[in-house]
Amino acid sequence: MELLSTVGLLLAAVVAAAPADSRAGDERDLPGQIPSLVARINENYDPLHFDVTPAGMDLILLGLPALRHGALELIVSDDADTRLRGERVLYGIVSQQFGFVRGLGWRDRRGQERCDELWEKNGGYDRNMPEPERRQCYAMWKDWVETVEELAPRSNPNRLRPPRVDPPSTATP
Repeated sequence: MELLSTVGLLLAAVVAAAPADSRAGDERDLPGQIPSLVARINENYDPLHFDVTPAGMDLILLGLPALRHGALELIVSDDADTRLRGERVLYGIVSQQFGFVRGLGWRDRRGQERCDELWEKNGGYDRNMPEPERRQCYAMWKDWVETVEELAPRSNPNRLRPPRVDPPSTATP
């Protein structure tokens, strides 16, 4: 029991000492955090999902503002890993616009169809396309990002990470 208390205190100390911009739920100046998240796009990737990083997931949760303030440029990077993660961010944000909810899936089939139609209309971006085609897709996505309004509300627009949900209690009343 004492060991658990010691571990808990150590974890609390580590979280308290973490820089403010790395703590989940830091709601101050979210658009100001975008450049830092973009810069960290390749850090701490998930070994089972190479395209997923904490910074990428935070950019997706920020939605269109992330694309408007620097995340879209990831898809034209010279680095293939950065383009891969940029593609994940772009698709994640676009799919949210058409009703995709992380952890739940698509709200309806028509939303997925509309998302796929838009993806193709804007060039069917693929990180392995030749550079001229990637730049052409970038230009089409940039035009879309600059003109589109939020189509679907984000489930939790004021936080970088969704709230923690505790499992139901197993105790009987």
